[in-house]
Amino acid sequence: MDFNALIRSQIKRLDPYSPGKSAHDLGLKSAIKLSSNENPLGPCVPIEEWSSLCSNVHIYPSYSDHPIYSKLAKHHNVRPNQIVLGNGSDEVISMVASALLNPGDEVISADITFSQYAFATKMTGAYYRTIPLINWKYDLTGIQNAITDQTKLIFIANPNNPTGTVVPFDQWRPFLNAVPKNVVVVLDEAYVEYIDQKNGYPTYELSREFPNVIVTRTFSKAYGLAALRFGYGIGHPEFIEILNRIRQPFNVNGVALEVAVEALNRQAFIDESVRLNHEEKEVIAKELNRLKVDYVATDANFFCIHLNQSANIISKQLLHHGVIVRDLSSFGLNTSIRVTIGTPKENLTFLKALAAVID
Repeated sequence: MDFNALIRSQIKRLDPYSPGKSAHDLGLKSAIKLSSNENPLGPCVPIEEWSSLCSNVHIYPSYSDHPIYSKLAKHHNVRPNQIVLGNGSDEVISMVASALLNPGDEVISADITFSQYAFATKMTGAYYRTIPLINWKYDLTGIQNAITDQTKLIFIANPNNPTGTVVPFDQWRPFLNAVPKNVVVVLDEAYVEYIDQKNGYPTYELSREFPNVIVTRTFSKAYGLAALRFGYGIGHPEFIEILNRIRQPFNVNGVALEVAVEALNRQAFIDESVRLNHEEKEVIAKELNRLKVDYVATDANFFCIHLNQSANIISKQLLHHGVIVRDLSSFGLNTSIRVTIGTPKENLTFLKALAAVID
């Protein structure tokens, strides 16, 4: 049977997502995994507490009145009807694309950024246009100038994956004022908790001021709940209602919902995760400077490190030292790696291994 003759043409254009490898994937008994930007402190809600939170796993969860909506609304000072839940923020991104895009429509993003934007676009048959980063940051002026009558959607990762760079908060309003109101802007903020700003980074407030803005967040990074796949979007109630029409029934599992409610009570864990990240970021940067290794200053929980050798070869050499990093060749950066900021012990192991392989 020729399945290629049956599938939609858009599917033939897709490349499957390339995740960070684990020790198990690589056939290793153990290794330090610094390839997927997970929280090195583990989950914000210890696993031994989950059973007491999730006693009704035999019953479908209730979405209409689940307390996660009011908890998130209070957390962000928005209304519950401004929130849509996703099986990770990836699903929210896909829902936005599915709701808006037709074949021939246009989507704009950066040339080096999260692959899910291109994936979600191509699934619909829309055209994906990329604008080069400037100094490893999103070029808002370039994106603004690239908008055409066919543009329906703009994706911006902030901080950007894999560079860890952010758009300064004071640049958002001028940019959004210049974007036509019939173009939706998705601000993907998977790593927002790590942004080094004393007063936070309240971009979700922009969703109140600009109806065409939706902000996506996740509990996979700072909250340490990657395997539960809990994400959400914050936007205008009318657009959120549209997304809820296409959201799969029970798309977020009941365990994830209950743990997410409790996670919002664990701000001390988030504060400690961010503190550790900031401290270890300085340690890693100092050593990279000493080694004369080029890197991008980061506002996330990872470093984008540029080397003068093949990223694939360097990654394999680091693996021999028991350290798994992300080869960025799939992002078009053939001599760069992405390294998660881990615990002090993990970071020291990585730095020693890096020094050995580039010596």
